[in-house]
Amino acid sequence: MNESSPGMYVFAGNNGSGKSTIRNLIVDRLGVSVNIDPDVIARGLDAGQPERRKISAGKEAIKLARECIRYRRDFSVETTLAGGNVIRLMRDARALIVSLGGLLKQTPILRRRAIYQACLFGLFSLFWTVVPLRLADDFGMSQQGIALFALAGVGGAIAAPIAGRLADKGWTGFLTGLAMIIAALSFLLAYLFQGNSTTALALLVLAAIMLDMSVSGNLVLGQRAIYSLGSEARGRLNGLFMSIFFIGGAIGSSLGVWSYAHGGWSLTSLIGVIIPLLALLYFLTEKKKLSKGH
Repeated sequence: MNESSPGMYVFAGNNGSGKSTIRNLIVDRLGVSVNIDPDVIARGLDAGQPERRKISAGKEAIKLARECIRYRRDFSVETTLAGGNVIRLMRDARALIVSLGGLLKQTPILRRRAIYQACLFGLFSLFWTVVPLRLADDFGMSQQGIALFALAGVGGAIAAPIAGRLADKGWTGFLTGLAMIIAALSFLLAYLFQGNSTTALALLVLAAIMLDMSVSGNLVLGQRAIYSLGSEARGRLNGLFMSIFFIGGAIGSSLGVWSYAHGGWSLTSLIGVIIPLLALLYFLTEKKKLSKGH
């Protein structure tokens, strides 16, 4: 499971009921690397007489579980449910998930950076969902040709390290707006040149590179802004950020399928122009607030 949705897997049952066997069969498939078993901990503390270390082992198990909840790691725990510790841990885990809503509400920079990236990543998903269809329909490309086109588009990733260095010099605001403008221009090129000529294909490659530059560059800016908060909740902040912009990506893919089916490449590329311009307008409200603050 990913950082934004950690899991606590509880295997409960009487001693000798087979819960350890079942857990060992399941956790490997789940990819859970942290498995908390008080009996195993007790044997590690005193191999000769582990029953004498049950209290210490129980405390250590609770400590490990709380650390997993705090740092949002998947883990499993084995219990007889004889005490209330596991129930309390489950409540703590639920409270942590509920707290994410409050964290999002209390962190405006997270909300803004997540929305900016959701818009751009949505465009990225929209483009790469639909462009293979355009390449096949209008240019008669095979799967190999489409793969080569995608490889050319990867060139835009060079923007990420450049954006990071410029952000360190205080250019985050300028680069954020620039990323949105570049994204809009990439789709504008695709909208204006819709033929099946060599020029149209070359400009489509350029549009792919420009779009990749804007998305990868803005991602670095967003993560840099979140990491700069210096909070103990940094892991949860980044998890929320990633979750929100991946939701944007899913929406973009769905929108791409719908737009291409109903209006072809024209409608798809037109939507691609409008979304980053709306994001830019939202970004400009942040700039106004900042200027008022000074």
